[in-house]
Amino acid sequence: MKRVALCALMSALIFSVVTLVGCGAGSGGSNSSEALIGANLELSGSEASWGIDSKHGIEMARDEINDKPGQKIKLKFLFEDDNSDPGKSKDVMKKLVTQDGVLAVIGAVGSGRTIPASLVAKDQKVPLMTHASTNVDIVKISDYVSRICFNDDVQGAAMAIFARETLKKDAAVMIVEKGNPYSEGLCASFKRVFTEHGGQILEEIAYQKDAQDFKVQISALKQRNPPIVWVPGYFPQMGPLIRQAREAGFNAPFLGADGWDDPQLFSLGGPAVKGNYFSNHFNPYSTEPA
Repeated sequence: MKRVALCALMSALIFSVVTLVGCGAGSGGSNSSEALIGANLELSGSEASWGIDSKHGIEMARDEINDKPGQKIKLKFLFEDDNSDPGKSKDVMKKLVTQDGVLAVIGAVGSGRTIPASLVAKDQKVPLMTHASTNVDIVKISDYVSRICFNDDVQGAAMAIFARETLKKDAAVMIVEKGNPYSEGLCASFKRVFTEHGGQILEEIAYQKDAQDFKVQISALKQRNPPIVWVPGYFPQMGPLIRQAREAGFNAPFLGADGWDDPQLFSLGGPAVKGNYFSNHFNPYSTEPA
């Protein structure tokens, strides 16, 4: 799903960027017929598959736009790798803006990487548009920062209502990656809406970035024995967590968000992934051919 969703999102984003840079083409390292745009993406590191998907989406949309008859401004993209690291994302953003002279920047995928890049966009007064970062505070950083995807208040609420009205569950345990604005923001929105609809949060359990051993968290789950578990994290941790929980005899459904979505979830989690749920940037009711 994420490959389809990212390609569609990138097409929409780049059409927006065409309008954005139309008046600025010819400045910032571009000539009169070319607009240079930066892309700050996770091309290596733990979330590299998302950055690579995004790069493919950008390239597809770029070629579609540049091949249009009468297209006066040709788009050129400069791709930089943030290594799935917040500090590197800030450095990449500075390079694109101050050294390469791009007119605008796309990215990153993860909220934790887009937030530091947004601070550079604010300081340098260069537009930054993210296609996939859902933390609610990102666009509040500066008028130069925007996004085209839903935010965490939308998907946190959607999953909370799904848990109450579709799954008919009245209690949940939340598992959060401390220090990750994506995971923390989604836990906050889920908790707010779940309790507003009569649900109860039994406990909030923490795990650390890049964790692979979840014995402590699973022990706490078995003690609480909740009917569902809300765990908005990234697929490298979600697959092992769910697999280890099933191996330990904990069988309640896990609910998550778009950070789950990668084919590696299934190789990491195996058959244990079946029977769980997550939200994503995909509309099954869309009539658009793409």
